[in-house]
Amino acid sequence: MINAPMRPITNAERAALKADGVVQLKQVLPLEWVDFLRQGMEQLYTSHLQTEENPMERLTQATLAAGNEILSDSPTTSGQFFVKNSPSQISSDLRRFAFDSPLPMIAADLYDADVVNFYFDQLFWKEAGSGKRTAFHQDESYFNCTGDQCCTFWVAVDPVTKANGAMGYVRGSHLWQRQFAANVFVSQQQLPGAVGEQIPDIEANEADYDIVYYDSEPGDVLVHNYRTLHGSTGNVSADRPRRSFAVRYTGDDVRYYQRPGAPEGAPSSQTLNDGDRMDAPDFPAVWRRAEA
Repeated sequence: MINAPMRPITNAERAALKADGVVQLKQVLPLEWVDFLRQGMEQLYTSHLQTEENPMERLTQATLAAGNEILSDSPTTSGQFFVKNSPSQISSDLRRFAFDSPLPMIAADLYDADVVNFYFDQLFWKEAGSGKRTAFHQDESYFNCTGDQCCTFWVAVDPVTKANGAMGYVRGSHLWQRQFAANVFVSQQQLPGAVGEQIPDIEANEADYDIVYYDSEPGDVLVHNYRTLHGSTGNVSADRPRRSFAVRYTGDDVRYYQRPGAPEGAPSSQTLNDGDRMDAPDFPAVWRRAEA
């Protein structure tokens, strides 16, 4: 499989990411890579997600026990919402996708970077009928790094609409110069020890914000800055899962920063100090500009 995108990134797409904090890259990922990703995700679903305790269910029960509301687009649920952190550590296929697919090259183009480093990956699987929303949140609060060139590259292997879990973004929120406290994903409840402002109740006041939701097809890639507020609808469809994989890459200006209030388990380093470049074995380089 080739590791180049299906088409060049346009100046308009680069400008949109800079101005809005999010851009949808239509049909940029070769479908053979999408199929490869889907197969890797399905294998992980069978071998781990269906047999391990679901941390999202544990968070849900803890949130309800604390008297807080779970955000859901359906009064009843018939499926589960799974999140797996760092799945590339246990799946060689997902690691290959994160390291060898066209995504690192796309990141280098968007960042105009000399070096692109892998930071973190997650698998999100919303089964049909799972209902739970992903609360609006800001990735920066969860990450042990600082700088401008850190983005999430979100790839769905299924067609996605609002009915089965479309991603929504508050355009321009990456420029607010505000750090928001990390929440528990299925609720606006803050994580224990979180540092930062309480996120506004965006879900109940969407008309007050410049929010864009994206329908997407396999081959599309959504890219957002780690400071952009974002969330997703619940899956209320009867038979359509929403399976997605998110990879975070950093560029030249990003430095390591052991962030106060970052959740336990957030990717960190035993060798880097605050202010060090991310170009280290903890966060391997996945793309380097060829020397002239």
